[in-house]
Amino acid sequence: MMSRVLKNVLYLTGRIMTGLIWLAAFAVLLAAAGPPARPWQLPVVLLLSVAAGVVAHELGHLLACLVAGAQVKAFRLGAERAAIRFRVRSVQVSLGWPYRGRVEYTGAPSIARRAMITLAGSLTQLVLAGVAWAVSASGMRPLAVTAALGLGVTGLINLMPFRLRSGRLSDGARLFELRSDVRAATVLEAQKTAARLLRAGQAAELLELHKGLDVPARRMSVAQARAS
Repeated sequence: MMSRVLKNVLYLTGRIMTGLIWLAAFAVLLAAAGPPARPWQLPVVLLLSVAAGVVAHELGHLLACLVAGAQVKAFRLGAERAAIRFRVRSVQVSLGWPYRGRVEYTGAPSIARRAMITLAGSLTQLVLAGVAWAVSASGMRPLAVTAALGLGVTGLINLMPFRLRSGRLSDGARLFELRSDVRAATVLEAQKTAARLLRAGQAAELLELHKGLDVPARRMSVAQARAS
C-alpha cells in the first residue's frame, strides 16, 4: 500500500517537473533566441524539432536494442490507424506523424540491458540538442536555439517519472518499474517453457525448470513430476 502511495507521489512530482521544464524552456527561448526574421518561424521550428526528437528517440531505442542483443518486434511512429504499415523481416513497422512512438522488443532479460535501452531514446535527443545548441553559436541563432530546446525539452521530459493519460509510462517511470518488469517477463517465459515441456511429456526438463525458479518448498522429484 505504501509503495503505491509513494509511486503516485513520484508520478505527480514528475508531472510537476514536466510543466516546470516547459516554462524554463520558453524563458530561455525568449531570452537567448531573440526575435526571428519572421514571427511564424519559431513555432514551426519548435514543432518540427519536437517531431524530429520523437523519431530520434525511437531510433535511439532501436539502436540500443541491437547493441543489447534484444529482438525488435515492432517500430511505431504516430497513430497506428493513420500510418503506413509494412514489415522489415520480422519487424512490424508503422509510420505516421511522429507525435509519439514505441519500440517493442523481447530478449533483454537483465535489468542493465533494459535500463540501457530505456535511457537510449532520451540520451539521443539530448545529444542532438547539444549539437543544435553548438550550431546556435554560428549565424542562425534563433532557429538553432529553438531546435535545441525542442529536442532537449522532450528528451528531459521523457526522463521524468509519470504516467500518460493513455496509461503508458514515461521512460523515467519505466526505470523505476524495471525490476518488476524483468520479474514478470521471466515468469511469463517460464510459463511458456513449462507449457511446452508439459505438452512434450519431458518431465525431467520440467523439473529442472521448476528448480531454476528457486522455490525449495514446492520442488518435486522426477517421479512426482511424471505422476503429475
